[in-house]
Amino acid sequence: MNPITDEFYIYSSGKGTPTRGFIEGFLGVEHPFFANWLLQSGIAYSILNSLNRSGTFIQGADAGSADQYDYNFKIRTQQLMAQAKFMHSYQNKFYPYLLLGLGASFNNSYNYSTSVPPFLTFTRQYADNQSHSLAYRVGLGAMALS
Repeated sequence: MNPITDEFYIYSSGKGTPTRGFIEGFLGVEHPFFANWLLQSGIAYSILNSLNRSGTFIQGADAGSADQYDYNFKIRTQQLMAQAKFMHSYQNKFYPYLLLGLGASFNNSYNYSTSVPPFLTFTRQYADNQSHSLAYRVGLGAMALS
């Protein structure tokens, strides 16, 4: 942290757009597991449509020079998982299940911009960034077939 340029550098999160789209695909097989139990296992891939984030920050070398500016950036997340769903057949119509998944998440932040005039040279500029992390999924649910 630079005591001169970071003394009055404060972010506040503003608004963001909700997720406008989510797509998931699953490729797998179904096996009988025990009496009245089924196991669906395979690979799941999911992707979220880009999220737009924005807010304000206060920046200045001292209290007299501090001013408020806007910032914006986008985020996209993708996941790839090995997934298993344990389902119990009840009267061949209802299927309560337990879902387990383990894999990786791929996160991308990009298009960072600010409303700071270009002649202010100590404004932070963030490059596009990618990160990978462990991802997991646990769920309970039920399906009904007519």
